[in-house]
Amino acid sequence: MANFAIVLDPDTQRRSRFAAAICPEIAPVEGLLVNQRHQGALSVVWAAAPNAPVDIDQDGSGLAMVWGEAIAPDSARRQTAASLRTAWQTRPENLFDGFYAAFTYEHQSGLTVDGDVLGFFPLYYWRGPDVVVICSSPELLRYHPDFTPRLCVDGLIGILLMRGIADSRCLWQGVTRLGAGDWLTVLPDLQVTTRQQYRIPCNQADIEAAGYQNLALKEQLEALTVTVDRAIARHAPAADQQGLMLSGGLDSRMLAGFLHQQQATPQLLTFGRRDDLEVLCARSVAQTTGWSHLQVNPDQISAKAELSLTQRCLDAADQLTRWDHLAGGGGSFAGLNWSEMAASIPIAPRMVTGLAMDRAICGTHVSPPTFEGALAYEYNRGGLSPAQLRQLFVKDDWLQGKITGVIDQLHQDYLSDSDVEAQRAWLMSLYHGNRFALGMA
Repeated sequence: MANFAIVLDPDTQRRSRFAAAICPEIAPVEGLLVNQRHQGALSVVWAAAPNAPVDIDQDGSGLAMVWGEAIAPDSARRQTAASLRTAWQTRPENLFDGFYAAFTYEHQSGLTVDGDVLGFFPLYYWRGPDVVVICSSPELLRYHPDFTPRLCVDGLIGILLMRGIADSRCLWQGVTRLGAGDWLTVLPDLQVTTRQQYRIPCNQADIEAAGYQNLALKEQLEALTVTVDRAIARHAPAADQQGLMLSGGLDSRMLAGFLHQQQATPQLLTFGRRDDLEVLCARSVAQTTGWSHLQVNPDQISAKAELSLTQRCLDAADQLTRWDHLAGGGGSFAGLNWSEMAASIPIAPRMVTGLAMDRAICGTHVSPPTFEGALAYEYNRGGLSPAQLRQLFVKDDWLQGKITGVIDQLHQDYLSDSDVEAQRAWLMSLYHGNRFALGMA
């Protein structure tokens, strides 16, 4: 949606040099508009599509921006940058739904940065001796004169094990990914603090308070249906012009059913070859709903169609590693050509997808649910087991201790997420793997 860097630095010349250095580099794909704003000791540079949802509010005392859509609880009302400045002045417990990243900066109180509560939008931060940078990709830090890229062994171990970031540590030392549901604040003296404002309520007390465990299966399904229906109505109001990424799979077909029930009329977009099973399923949905359906063979529109499959994979891997630093492992590899395909296709300004629905609704399938089982569930889907990691790394006590330390920290996170074993396994998958690959896609 957007690639950006926010730098808070009282050194005007250094801040300006950093902004000038990243401007030519910040657009990872063609067709994005590069912009920048400055306010006191803060500068922000970003690249986004011309029709991307970006909102700005700036006056003599401060600056605020929203990339994406921050949705008010229990409504479809989108927050503006101005409304966020008002809401965050006293740091109330304002939780917003939607997929977004946002910040407010006031000369007197400093900087506040926030993202969607499930942590899909990538937010990284680094603090130097007298500078703080928050960015959507660690790669942008390479251009700051005071930053020296050094490998973070813990981050590498976590990515190899979990196929995604473990314990918020990425591949570079000193660079941290903001946790799901966390605030980040930077005071005028550049003191950085993070605070957890939301976690999925999955403790036994939360479950008992909700009362669903006492319902019959049919009643639970009805409650889930109402909840999903309300969420879709908030995120994709029927009156809005929108498209539906209809792969033809279970999640996108279910989304189509809810949207049809709400009398929405999205334009359908399906990538695939005409005889693919899921394309046939998508075509059936279009015939049933009567909605406009655009079917696209990605091999025919790719700007790199003339290249060999090997070269196209190498190019995609280069983009993945450069901008995502393997935060989502290889899980987002297949989605990297969406940007160039979308640029070639006339489609609605907002796209609805079912990317997160399988994990959010179906959970995980760890039996019996234990830490060892949950960990194996992750590394067996493309990671390396602890035993394989120990063979891969040299037989050095320090390195072997690092592997033990990462696993111990994951175990602590697992225990603290919930006091219900089955919920722990689900949250481990959601918070340590699933969100990173989805955020990149």
